[in-house]
Amino acid sequence: MVSGYWLPLTTHHPSLTSPIKGWETLPVAIGVMMPQKLRVLQIITRLDKGGAPEVVMLLAEKLNKEKISTQIISGLTIHPQQDIDAYEKRTGVQIHFIPSLRRQPSLVKDVLALITLYLAIRRINPDIVHTHTSKAGILGRIAAALCKVPIIIHSPHGHVFYGYFGRLQNSFILLVERLTALLTDRIITLTQQGKRDHVRARIAPPEKFVPIHCGIDLSRFSDVEVSQKEKRQELNIPEFSPIVGTVSRLEPIKGQEYFIQSSALVARKYPDTTFVVVGDGLLEAKLKQMANDLGIRKNLLFLGYRQDVPELMSIFDIFVLPSLNEGLGRVLIEAMAAGKPVVATRVGGIPDVVLDEVTGLLAPPRNSHRLAEFVLRLLENKDLAHKMGRAGKIRAAAFDVRRMVEKTETLYQQLAMKLCNAIVSSR
Repeated sequence: MVSGYWLPLTTHHPSLTSPIKGWETLPVAIGVMMPQKLRVLQIITRLDKGGAPEVVMLLAEKLNKEKISTQIISGLTIHPQQDIDAYEKRTGVQIHFIPSLRRQPSLVKDVLALITLYLAIRRINPDIVHTHTSKAGILGRIAAALCKVPIIIHSPHGHVFYGYFGRLQNSFILLVERLTALLTDRIITLTQQGKRDHVRARIAPPEKFVPIHCGIDLSRFSDVEVSQKEKRQELNIPEFSPIVGTVSRLEPIKGQEYFIQSSALVARKYPDTTFVVVGDGLLEAKLKQMANDLGIRKNLLFLGYRQDVPELMSIFDIFVLPSLNEGLGRVLIEAMAAGKPVVATRVGGIPDVVLDEVTGLLAPPRNSHRLAEFVLRLLENKDLAHKMGRAGKIRAAAFDVRRMVEKTETLYQQLAMKLCNAIVSSR
């Protein structure tokens, strides 16, 4: 793979935050040598539709292929982010699936997944293992350490320290995250707030964290060519009805019941308003029943999972995200790229994305009255709504996928160079 010599190594290197694990092999010749191509293995719990899978597939696709060779390992995937065969053919990125790697805890499947990951990593022999999300992050880092992979990086894509589980489960998760952090050279958080949350939870010291915003393809949302009149007709929305929309999985952590409740409050004052919910999930039937009970079912469209989210967003007047916890809130960036004013909750990394009173309005979580108050404020002040939409479009540029790729690629190269320098200095 490289010119130069491959030498065994048992040194702990102070140039990296955590020690290098065990007997590694890295190229060392006269001076410092880097592999002609870094071999990077991305590991994620699943490639089902969602923010983290989209990030992983974009990253693997857009990393500089002259410098970095990338493969992906994913767990059980039912509804893939995109057609896997077409993706592999278009990008040249190989994707391997491990059915026993699943989000739900299972001792038997988790052990089987760990063994399978170990064997896969031994076969692929990467220079860098980059894990994503919680389960893949735990098992992937353990397997990588057992395989003595030179560099291990983890991207949690948010965290589950609150809003997901009870106190006992949270304590266990924190313990496991602290232990696996010892195996990790760098942890990539989505925002500065994510870094602060991890440091406050004593996952690892501050210097181990690198905030890198996840990126999106802004052009999909900023350059939409669709007839708003025809899109409204397709959905049977009256031509002059204001549209307040949301896009998310219909899961408890997304807080969509507060969107439904706030919609009922808004509809009391403006009964011609249409509310649109895009997404599917466990709570769909419950949310529909709530809309019926509140008497706004005729105002509320449940569209389920859609492939035309950019087109749908283009007809929204206001975008709302009532989440109880968010690592970043990618959909907020998409809404801002579409030029929409947003109303969201002040949780997780959202305040790093939405500038309160500039690109949108931030409400406390679990507070349908404040959500409704902010939606009404924007409905009644179109100049403010347009101003926030324009500011959001500018703000969204900071989250362009190219920036994410450049920063991640730089991190890979820096860690590889530090390791090579450490080898030379130790000889």
